[in-house]
Amino acid sequence: MITQQSGVVLMHTPEPARVAAPMLGGMSPAWAAMESLNRAFSAEWAPHGVRAVCLRTTGMEETPTIDVVFGLHAKGYGITQEEFRAAMAANTHRKRATTLVELAEVAAFVASDRAAAMTGTVANLTGGIIVD
Repeated sequence: MITQQSGVVLMHTPEPARVAAPMLGGMSPAWAAMESLNRAFSAEWAPHGVRAVCLRTTGMEETPTIDVVFGLHAKGYGITQEEFRAAMAANTHRKRATTLVELAEVAAFVASDRAAAMTGTVANLTGGIIVD
Protein backbone atom coordinates (compact mmCIF):
# COMPACT_ATOMS: atom_id res chain seq x y z
CA MET A 1 0.00 0.00 0.00
CA ILE A 2 2.83 2.39 0.76
CA THR A 3 4.35 1.67 -2.65
CA GLN A 4 1.09 2.52 -4.42
CA GLN A 5 0.48 5.49 -2.06
CA SER A 6 -3.07 4.40 -1.28
CA GLY A 7 -5.10 2.02 0.80
CA VAL A 8 -7.14 1.76 3.95
CA VAL A 9 -6.52 -0.56 6.90
CA LEU A 10 -9.82 -1.31 8.65
CA MET A 11 -10.05 -2.83 12.11
CA HIS A 12 -13.13 -3.87 14.06
CA THR A 13 -13.56 -3.74 17.83
CA PRO A 14 -16.59 -4.04 20.13
CA GLU A 15 -17.62 -1.52 22.75
CA PRO A 16 -15.63 -3.11 25.62
CA ALA A 17 -12.57 -1.48 24.01
CA ARG A 18 -13.81 1.64 25.85
CA VAL A 19 -16.10 0.29 28.58
CA ALA A 20 -14.99 -1.87 31.48
CA ALA A 21 -17.22 -4.92 31.70
CA PRO A 22 -17.01 -8.03 33.87
CA MET A 23 -16.29 -11.54 32.57
CA LEU A 24 -14.18 -10.43 29.61
CA GLY A 25 -10.75 -11.28 30.95
CA GLY A 26 -8.05 -9.71 28.83
CA MET A 27 -10.30 -9.00 25.85
CA SER A 28 -11.11 -5.39 26.78
CA PRO A 29 -7.46 -4.33 27.00
CA ALA A 30 -6.70 -6.26 23.81
CA TRP A 31 -9.43 -4.41 21.91
CA ALA A 32 -8.25 -1.09 23.37
CA ALA A 33 -4.74 -1.97 22.16
CA MET A 34 -6.14 -2.54 18.66
CA GLU A 35 -7.62 0.95 18.70
CA SER A 36 -4.26 2.33 19.82
CA LEU A 37 -2.52 0.37 17.06
CA ASN A 38 -4.96 1.95 14.61
CA ARG A 39 -3.77 5.42 15.70
CA ALA A 40 -0.12 4.35 15.43
CA PHE A 41 -0.67 2.93 11.94
CA SER A 42 -2.18 6.24 10.89
CA ALA A 43 0.72 8.25 12.27
CA GLU A 44 3.19 6.03 10.40
CA TRP A 45 1.36 5.43 7.15
CA ALA A 46 -0.96 8.40 6.44
CA PRO A 47 1.96 10.50 5.15
CA HIS A 48 2.36 7.72 2.55
CA GLY A 49 -1.31 7.76 1.50
CA VAL A 50 -2.43 4.81 3.62
CA ARG A 51 -5.25 5.46 6.08
CA ALA A 52 -6.19 3.46 9.18
CA VAL A 53 -9.69 3.45 10.65
CA CYS A 54 -11.25 1.29 13.34
CA LEU A 55 -14.96 0.43 13.40
CA ARG A 56 -16.39 -0.01 16.91
CA THR A 57 -19.74 -1.79 17.23
CA THR A 58 -21.89 -3.50 19.78
CA GLY A 59 -21.90 -7.28 19.83
CA MET A 60 -23.60 -8.18 16.57
CA GLU A 61 -26.43 -10.62 17.14
CA GLU A 62 -26.23 -12.04 13.60
CA THR A 63 -22.81 -13.59 14.18
CA PRO A 64 -22.14 -17.11 15.47
CA THR A 65 -19.38 -15.78 17.74
CA ILE A 66 -21.78 -13.59 19.68
CA ASP A 67 -24.10 -16.57 20.21
CA VAL A 68 -21.27 -18.31 22.05
CA VAL A 69 -20.19 -15.18 23.95
CA PHE A 70 -23.71 -14.17 24.97
CA GLY A 71 -24.39 -17.77 25.99
CA LEU A 72 -21.36 -17.81 28.27
CA HIS A 73 -22.24 -14.45 29.81
CA ALA A 74 -25.88 -15.43 30.30
CA LYS A 75 -24.79 -18.58 32.09
CA GLY A 76 -22.41 -16.54 34.27
CA TYR A 77 -25.24 -14.19 35.26
CA GLY A 78 -27.73 -17.04 35.74
CA ILE A 79 -30.14 -15.78 33.08
CA THR A 80 -31.22 -16.99 29.65
CA GLN A 81 -29.31 -16.03 26.54
CA GLU A 82 -32.34 -14.08 25.32
CA GLU A 83 -32.48 -12.14 28.60
CA PHE A 84 -28.80 -11.29 28.26
CA ARG A 85 -29.28 -10.28 24.62
CA ALA A 86 -32.16 -7.97 25.64
CA ALA A 87 -30.07 -6.44 28.44
CA MET A 88 -27.23 -5.66 26.02
CA ALA A 89 -29.64 -4.07 23.53
CA ALA A 90 -31.19 -2.01 26.32
CA ASN A 91 -27.78 -0.39 26.95
CA THR A 92 -27.91 1.37 23.58
CA HIS A 93 -29.80 4.59 22.95
CA ARG A 94 -31.57 2.85 20.04
CA LYS A 95 -32.44 -0.20 22.15
CA ARG A 96 -30.92 -2.55 19.57
CA ALA A 97 -27.54 -3.91 18.55
CA THR A 98 -25.50 -2.90 15.53
CA THR A 99 -26.34 -5.02 12.48
CA LEU A 100 -23.96 -6.55 9.97
CA VAL A 101 -25.54 -4.41 7.24
CA GLU A 102 -24.84 -1.25 9.26
CA LEU A 103 -21.23 -2.32 9.78
CA ALA A 104 -20.79 -3.14 6.09
CA GLU A 105 -22.26 0.18 4.95
CA VAL A 106 -19.97 2.20 7.19
CA ALA A 107 -16.97 0.05 6.25
CA ALA A 108 -17.65 0.68 2.56
CA PHE A 109 -17.93 4.42 3.18
CA VAL A 110 -14.81 4.63 5.35
CA ALA A 111 -12.81 2.66 2.77
CA SER A 112 -13.97 4.96 -0.03
CA ASP A 113 -12.40 8.18 -1.23
CA ARG A 114 -15.41 10.03 0.21
CA ALA A 115 -13.87 9.45 3.65
CA ALA A 116 -10.36 10.53 2.60
CA ALA A 117 -10.01 12.80 5.63
CA MET A 118 -10.69 9.97 8.10
CA THR A 119 -7.59 8.32 9.52
CA GLY A 120 -6.37 7.40 12.96
CA THR A 121 -9.90 7.43 14.27
CA VAL A 122 -12.64 5.11 15.45
CA ALA A 123 -16.03 5.16 13.74
CA ASN A 124 -18.50 4.73 16.58
CA LEU A 125 -21.33 2.36 15.65
CA THR A 126 -22.35 1.48 19.22
CA GLY A 127 -25.77 3.10 19.03
CA GLY A 128 -24.96 5.24 22.05
CA ILE A 129 -23.31 2.77 24.43
CA ILE A 130 -20.21 4.88 23.89
CA VAL A 131 -20.94 8.57 23.50
CA ASP A 132 -18.04 10.46 21.91
